[in-house]
Amino acid sequence: MLSFRDVNPSITLAIVILVVLSFLFGGSPNVPGIAFTSIFLVATVVIALAAKNGVISAFLRLGFWSKLSFVLLLSVPLLQLIPVPPSIWQSFPGRELSNETRSIIGYSQNWYPISLDQLNTGFTFFVLFPGAAAFLGWLILKDEERKLVIISIAFMAFLSIIIGLTQFASSGAYLDLFDNSHRGNFQGFFANRNHAALMLCCVFVISLFLGRIVHFHQRDKQLLIRFFAATLVLLCGLAILTTFSRAGLGLMVLALAMALLSNQIVRLRGRWMYIGILFVAPITSLIILQSGVVSRLFDRFGMVSEDTRFEFWQRTLEIARDYFPVGSGLGTFRPIFAHYEKLSDLRPTYVNHAHQDYLELLLETGALGIVILFTFLLAVTIAAMTIWRSRSENSVPYPYIGGIVVTLTLIHSLVDYPLRTQTIAVIFGLAAAMLAEAGRSSSRKVPRK
Repeated sequence: MLSFRDVNPSITLAIVILVVLSFLFGGSPNVPGIAFTSIFLVATVVIALAAKNGVISAFLRLGFWSKLSFVLLLSVPLLQLIPVPPSIWQSFPGRELSNETRSIIGYSQNWYPISLDQLNTGFTFFVLFPGAAAFLGWLILKDEERKLVIISIAFMAFLSIIIGLTQFASSGAYLDLFDNSHRGNFQGFFANRNHAALMLCCVFVISLFLGRIVHFHQRDKQLLIRFFAATLVLLCGLAILTTFSRAGLGLMVLALAMALLSNQIVRLRGRWMYIGILFVAPITSLIILQSGVVSRLFDRFGMVSEDTRFEFWQRTLEIARDYFPVGSGLGTFRPIFAHYEKLSDLRPTYVNHAHQDYLELLLETGALGIVILFTFLLAVTIAAMTIWRSRSENSVPYPYIGGIVVTLTLIHSLVDYPLRTQTIAVIFGLAAAMLAEAGRSSSRKVPRK
């Protein structure tokens, strides 16, 4: 049952605002400015309110590996900014040119940190705040407050879908928020259609479980929620097709398969579910048939061999070897990659990311990045095993939502950089918290009263 009497307005409102701002302003890569600052400030408020409401004790009740991966992730940029003696700094691999330059200008005996770009590494630390805030905030929310957060995600996704379908239907003539190469495809609030597709896959999962999350005493209100959930499922499916994202299509199929395997999806009954399908399905079919969406999407699968990602991955791996085991510093990929480019590789556009987050993490953090990834994957595995063993006992679908969303994001990170947008980072933070709660070693935690 959804009852506003059981809601703490301060922490709930702060997290809902964080979700809203992350959708409105966080769909493009992080850059300093008003958009990111607004998200960061709200994230800081969420962390402060979470601390005030006992998040430390809630965090300490999580499993060891979940706590360790969270602390390590936030610690890396800070560790990379600690100055070290010149004898140590000069021994780090990949610093030969910097050593020669500083020796020429007489600064070779100064103390320097690991990072080759302290400003970008410092900024990366602040970039982690919104996702961390979502993670910590979820841990101290009561059940009714969690429902409001889920509803806010569904509502903002619905707005993004309306905008994105308008962009697609008008070939980018209307509501185009980013004048880039993806114009004319579904983008919604995102600058990158692939990131938009992942968001849609995450909301697709949430929509499948929405009828089990939100409950009303009034039958009409409950049927309305089911109607909205069924409609959102169909709209997400349509929107994913209109992104023309190959990864998005594959992840949607995987998301549906994982949700069905969980055996926890509520069977939506009643006339409203059928009304929702009958309302959306004809529109969906019309758009697909008249636009040639399916044929255009599958044509892109035939272009895999032409994808420049493979070149980026090979070059990134070569660079990562030169900087291993300490890495070049978080946020340094762009200048480091540009330094290694050959004249024959130069194009009018620059490479902003490796389009493979694990390789980029290896380049920027070295061996420590491997440790972080190992601890996080171990935490995910333990949580997944716990969920599977107790699947018949789970009365709420949050562990399944968290597990599926985290899995989809980790897989998508193999071919892109989704977590470098604040929308995905906030959704991922919430999902990671859902999963971490399921994987804790102690008895099941009851949300605060």
